[in-house]
Amino acid sequence: MLLSLLTASPLGTNLVSLQTITGMLHLCFGVAFLIIFLRFCRDYFIYKHRFPQAIQRRKAPLIVLAIVYAVTMFAIYFLW
Repeated sequence: MLLSLLTASPLGTNLVSLQTITGMLHLCFGVAFLIIFLRFCRDYFIYKHRFPQAIQRRKAPLIVLAIVYAVTMFAIYFLW
């Protein structure tokens, strides 16, 4: 029964399109960036860390997020 639903869908056997997947990934990475930014603001404005120290604490997560984002988008666009 499920197979008949898949073949009857306009996308064929693909349940979601590439555009939907990339849109959701952009949204997820945007939320992750927002969390890192909010933690930076908390360190700087609430805990009163100096600016270089607040940046230093959030530099590694930003670099990791940028690398994962770049690798993921490369894999989607060039290896799909």
